[in-house]
Amino acid sequence: MGFFLTLLFLFSTQNAYAGLTATASSEEKAECQASNAVDGDLNTRWSSSFDDGQWLQIDLGVTASIEALDIYWEAAYARQYDVLVSEDGESWNKVFTESEGDGSSDEITFPKQPARFIKIDCQKRGTEWGNSIYEVAVKGVHEVVQETISDPDSRRSPDLIAEDPLVLEWLKQIQDASTPDRQLVSAMEDAQLQTFNNALVAIVFILKGE
Repeated sequence: MGFFLTLLFLFSTQNAYAGLTATASSEEKAECQASNAVDGDLNTRWSSSFDDGQWLQIDLGVTASIEALDIYWEAAYARQYDVLVSEDGESWNKVFTESEGDGSSDEITFPKQPARFIKIDCQKRGTEWGNSIYEVAVKGVHEVVQETISDPDSRRSPDLIAEDPLVLEWLKQIQDASTPDRQLVSAMEDAQLQTFNNALVAIVFILKGE
């Protein structure tokens, strides 16, 4: 069971950041690009120019139901900032305002709502440097996976793709092709993501004892 729990943790971590992209109003230098804020690595960071009025925008890739996110600031943080969400990247809804930020990390919650885009609008800096974020963890992203699993139109039994024949054989044994509710979901075109989604659902069935 410990082996499967480990796999579930690794797969969930990978999925939490799969498909996320980020853009920003500015980037201090090439190694501090916006995408670093959604790569799942706390050793990389986004850093803006040394100015007020900078922003970081995250694209989840699909519309998801979200209600919380964590911001992990580097030493250069925003003292005043807003968090806004949008379904189309044009019309924005402000869900959080910070007027006395102190850096470190911020756990932000707000009423659950659909969104594809998230913007962290850094209005005033807390230091003489820019705004620098190690990572933004969007806690509602896991619901995209759950919604895919619960959608019967997204299920598929025959054409599994795996880069490892042993993984494919294991998935075939787990799957009960005669019961639609237990069929493994299809995924994106990428073979590794296909394997990930199939394995994730299989592990869930094992943990549930089904």
